[in-house]
Amino acid sequence: MPRPSLAQVAMIAFFALVALPRASIPLIDGDVWWHIRAGSEVMASGRVASVDTWSIVGAGLPWTSQDWLSNVALAAIHGPNPSSEVGAMLASVAYAGAVLAALGLLWLALRVRGVRGWIGQIVWLAAGLTVAGPTIGVRVQVIDMTLAAATLLLLCGHLSDGRRRWLVGLPVVSVLWANLHAGWVLLFLLGGA
Repeated sequence: MPRPSLAQVAMIAFFALVALPRASIPLIDGDVWWHIRAGSEVMASGRVASVDTWSIVGAGLPWTSQDWLSNVALAAIHGPNPSSEVGAMLASVAYAGAVLAALGLLWLALRVRGVRGWIGQIVWLAAGLTVAGPTIGVRVQVIDMTLAAATLLLLCGHLSDGRRRWLVGLPVVSVLWANLHAGWVLLFLLGGA
């Protein structure tokens, strides 16, 4: 087995020492429990709610659950017991995986666009991690980060070699993103940039 290059060691060290601890923050966002409950209700009823049944002010009014698929995924990962430490740990690990996937996709996008040298790549990713810091953790907004990174990789690939095959993934990302979080409008901003 060949020895890993210095760049590979640096990348692994970056993810292990910088990104993973930041990404695996426990369930501290107050909205997490709401998302778990909303996902549990979709799983129990088999349909996405269209009327607000939880709030005092909006009870009975039309409601659009713009992140219904994220809610279902979070409820499925966490499990039915709200006080489950195992469920909380699994959710933290899953969302840490989404953050690491986003950083990995950005790493690939930098390489596809021709940014060479592991120091430059780590500097860019560290800057991105610093900017994204407030949204990292068990929050559905992490899905925006992951899908934005996937979009950037596809667009960078297309810009680098001009092949349309890169663009084939955009409709898949669009459909997923539109059902996972309202941040899907970023897709158009990224495409226009």
